[in-house]
Amino acid sequence: MRCLKCGRESEETFCRICQEEMEKYPVKPGTIVLLPKERPVEKKPAPRKPQVPPETVIQTQRRTIRRLSGGIAALVALLVLLGAVTVHLLGGQKKAPLGKNYSTVTRPSEEESTTPATQDEEAIAPAELEDYLYAQSQTKPETEEKK
Repeated sequence: MRCLKCGRESEETFCRICQEEMEKYPVKPGTIVLLPKERPVEKKPAPRKPQVPPETVIQTQRRTIRRLSGGIAALVALLVLLGAVTVHLLGGQKKAPLGKNYSTVTRPSEEESTTPATQDEEAIAPAELEDYLYAQSQTKPETEEKK
């Protein structure tokens, strides 16, 4: 039998050491003593979901990986196709966009009446013409001074 206080093996309810300790602190006669009941060992609850074997888990994961890989391949193919269509549509435009079929290139009226236009002659915009005429007027005096 074990001691109720400390749990040591003894022939009586309490061991000698515990009895000596209890003599120092006596209990009044008639005091009600409640001894605890033995608690049953709690069993672990059964798992809610049945355990799935690792082989089954691996098979389902491989199937999922195959499906996701196929999806990625389809998205890449779609991306390449859309890129090719975009390049084809944007690269094939030879006509001027709608509303851009005008030109700002002009010539002075004097030159048009005196000289016929040729294909080699480039058209000059008004601002460029002013710069060109100014540059010509600046270079003429320098060439005359050198002579």
